[in-house]
Amino acid sequence: MLSFLGNILGYVMRFIYDTLSHIGTEPENFSYFAMSIIVATLFIKLITLPLNLKAARQMKKTQELQPQAKEIQIKFKHDPQTANIKIQQLYRENGASMTGGCLPILIQMPVILAFFRVMQNPGLYVFNQPGHFESISKTFLWIKDLTLADPHWYGLPLLVGLTTFLQSFTTPKVGTPEQQEQMASMNTMNYIMPIMFFWFALKYPGGLALYWITNTLFTAIQQLITNRALIFKKKGE
Repeated sequence: MLSFLGNILGYVMRFIYDTLSHIGTEPENFSYFAMSIIVATLFIKLITLPLNLKAARQMKKTQELQPQAKEIQIKFKHDPQTANIKIQQLYRENGASMTGGCLPILIQMPVILAFFRVMQNPGLYVFNQPGHFESISKTFLWIKDLTLADPHWYGLPLLVGLTTFLQSFTTPKVGTPEQQEQMASMNTMNYIMPIMFFWFALKYPGGLALYWITNTLFTAIQQLITNRALIFKKKGE
């Protein structure tokens, strides 16, 4: 399965690389290989954008229904099963979903695994012609080779941690009132996850870190725009 995903992503990246290489002169510190990673990331994000927007609308709607869900829980506090049925009915009638927010994660996981596979062996999945991969430039600003880890912790690894931390503030908090109370006690994950990804970025290829930064920034900006659009839409109604 991973090889299949890697082959698809490799084909996309090779097409982007070949297209870029025919446009003009390759910058000295910003290789076509680095550009291919960024463009491929944005390309995949744009393809999955409709599904992500749908999930964001469902999450926002679920968030707006929390006061009503809380009232149902208070009314049926001695009958949790009935309360859950009523809350599910409330969500269904209003086009909301507690599981809708999982969709972006389910979409993102195969893409992450594919990028991980490709960045481990670009010569196999992207540049499969003998000697081609060894001859191309793999630089990105201060990094001489994106197939290796960034030598500076304050470079891509730090940006990975910061963008992951930033994204946590743009994600709507949804679920039943009880679930939200439980989630409030788990807010430490907002600090643990950036540290974990920072550590991963120290160990794994810089190309993978570049993908994560591009993906996370796009997701955070998309979420901010979506949240703002939904707020204005609600005011207009």
